[in-house]
Amino acid sequence: GAALLADPVHAAAIVAAGVDAVSIPVTVKIRRGLTPTAARPVEVAKHLAGAGAQAITIHPRAAADEYRGTADHRITAELVAALDVPVIASGDITTPRMAYEVLAATGAAAVMVGRGGLGDPWLFGAIASGTPSARPDLPGVIAEIQDFAVQVVALMGERRGVHYLRKFYPWYLVGEHVPQREVSDLLVIEDFDQVLERLSALAEHVPLATSSSLN
Repeated sequence: GAALLADPVHAAAIVAAGVDAVSIPVTVKIRRGLTPTAARPVEVAKHLAGAGAQAITIHPRAAADEYRGTADHRITAELVAALDVPVIASGDITTPRMAYEVLAATGAAAVMVGRGGLGDPWLFGAIASGTPSARPDLPGVIAEIQDFAVQVVALMGERRGVHYLRKFYPWYLVGEHVPQREVSDLLVIEDFDQVLERLSALAEHVPLATSSSLN
């Protein structure tokens, strides 16, 4: 993965092999580098585009930064200026306002939403339409969780699905007026029907402070 950022020739060879192997466009997502001081994002991206990558997504943090600090989208703008293929901006795209500010500041062709969409699937529509992001009231949030949960269990089976879903409950419910003990209970229930029942009980009895803004 990220180790290839230190070896752009090898990274380009992998991209070229992928291009030769498939009939669909090959795109690549990179970080700015392994560390901020060793980063050579423009050089790496040029190698990848030269090998046939049809678009480059850049998350302008170093791999060593993980998710600390802020994404430096000045680097995104550098790639836009240097490449002939579309550049997609990633990193800290958590609101419609941020998405449009990054697009305007960098000239990127698009944005890629990662962690900002966890527990907030409404963000994608808000960005696409350019309208304020508005979470529904608690029953609406719960209905979305339940619909998602049913699809996950249908795909993964009950045991795997119930365990997989546990990381999503805090993402959906953070900032809402849901007692922490109720969220904690969802993280240990093994029976899927009980999960759905507990979620329905939350929708009926817990008030929610709704939010609606571009921020």
